[in-house]
Amino acid sequence: MLRSSRLSLAGLVAVSAVASAQAPRTATDQLSTGSWMLHESGSRRPGRALCVREAAELLQIHHPGLSCARFVVANEPHAVTVHYTCPGAGYGRTTLIVETPTRARIETQGLAHGAPFNVQYAAQRDGACAASDRN
Repeated sequence: MLRSSRLSLAGLVAVSAVASAQAPRTATDQLSTGSWMLHESGSRRPGRALCVREAAELLQIHHPGLSCARFVVANEPHAVTVHYTCPGAGYGRTTLIVETPTRARIETQGLAHGAPFNVQYAAQRDGACAASDRN
């Protein structure tokens, strides 16, 4: 009986390891880094260029470069929603929907430096970051 239990436990551990190795990745893991162009939905203004070193930067585009506390509200393979708070600078709630590794939709709202925002973007990767954007 003891030997059978050990074999069952070893099999369960092996199955768990395989299952976790095949588990779906998070939405931000699927996006490519590099130069992205963000086009505000419904606007005729030119797009906003953004050098993305980590895909998670697309989650707080109205608070770039700030150290903000994030709380993941929903996390699925192709979509993630986070709420974040940036002390002294505001807060936001962003939903990022991955269409392909180089295309996403971003819905974000919150308060940045005392001004409210509620914006939807179509985001498209358009190449590598310019040499002047790299640190």
